Amino acid sequence: MLETIKLSSKGDVVKVAQYLLNYAERKEANGIFDENFAAEVGEWQSDHRLDVDYIIGKNTWTAIAKSLPTCSTSKNKKSAYTCAIQILVGGLTVDGVYGTNTKKAVAAFQTACNLKADGICGQKTWNALIVGEAVIPAPTPTPSSDEATNQGQTISGTKVLNNCVKYLQWNSKWKNVKYSTHTSSQTIGNSGCGTTSMAMILATWADSKITPVETSKWAVDNGYRTYDSGTAWGFFKWIFNKYSCFEKYVESTSITALESAIRDGALAVCSMNSNDGGYWTKSGGGYFGPFLVNL
Repeated sequence: MLETIKLSSKGDVVKVAQYLLNYAERKEANGIFDENFAAEVGEWQSDHRLDVDYIIGKNTWTAIAKSLPTCSTSKNKKSAYTCAIQILVGGLTVDGVYGTNTKKAVAAFQTACNLKADGICGQKTWNALIVGEAVIPAPTPTPSSDEATNQGQTISGTKVLNNCVKYLQWNSKWKNVKYSTHTSSQTIGNSGCGTTSMAMILATWADSKITPVETSKWAVDNGYRTYDSGTAWGFFKWIFNKYSCFEKYVESTSITALESAIRDGALAVCSMNSNDGGYWTKSGGGYFGPFLVNL
């Protein structure tokens, strides 16, 4: 479910709402939940027989998802709706044009949600994007933790996202642990994204006891901690050579290659660039994969 937004909210989720309620034309949403937009929300709620509270929460998001038209390379190809899709899927230029890249990104999202991967954003896909009910449910019992699941699954609420142990970089157990060659201000919490990602893969396939503390220490001890920009790319190949549990190591800047590798069972460490409107990150040097495939 998309987050609840209301007066004074800002950001991409507000842009999504502005596009979906026809408040903003294609490429023109400002992402500011001001009084004018609040009035539009209240009017929309009234028209759809909802409680008029001027807040877009669970009930309003659910109603919005049910009201939306099909979008594809032939239907609503250029529209504000497509802008919303591009924001929600992520990693796309938000131009409101439902082209090949958008179709492929939607198809990849559908695959992850166990939907028919036709690249068409119809009712089920809208529901998955906004409400999230199309994602494969977690098995019972559902493990939960702010560190890792013992059953090798990443859990978000009741949704299984993939078959990987989950660690949070800012977990209190290690977020303040020094990750630097020269200063205590660089910690796992603010600069250990790469080593945290690698720890998740190792804890999944090699040794469940491995945490970001160990991987960060290895990076420092073996010269893979950069002076001020995080973890050197060579660290991931070093890990691959260190452990025998991996079958294959691939580096690529191709999103298609990434999608294909994940479908085949790979786990990937990616640096996402900052040209996606902040959907993934506010910094980063581009799409990068070491794709590590288990035997």
